[in-house]
Amino acid sequence: MMGELFQYKADLDLVNVPYKGSAPALVDVVGGRIDVMFDGIPSSLPLAKNGQVRILGATGTSRSSVLPDTPIIAEVIPDFDASGWFAIFAPTGIDEEKVAVLNKAINNVLELDEIQKRYLEFGAETVVNGQLN
Repeated sequence: MMGELFQYKADLDLVNVPYKGSAPALVDVVGGRIDVMFDGIPSSLPLAKNGQVRILGATGTSRSSVLPDTPIIAEVIPDFDASGWFAIFAPTGIDEEKVAVLNKAINNVLELDEIQKRYLEFGAETVVNGQLN
């Protein structure tokens, strides 16, 4: 979807090549079989660090603390925001007390320095109670 949004906002015509995950697509980027892909930082960062791929831009609304020199696409294409995120899901109708307990426990873990450090090592930033850490 990020690629489609990018094409629309940039008025480009790119060919979508579907893959079953990041790994096979990254193999083809490294091998020169495809020119560009949109991917999450955690799966691409190791290849960027060793020079096998070049991160051209990020899709969020602000530069990543992990890649502060990498521009965000919105710096060139105004209002471009295709931020990715992960969530924790529960069945419909879950008891609100259980939700509160889970929320507190998850936030407590995400606030731990060693957890935040580990997330940053693979290119992710944590959000606790709506605040980016």
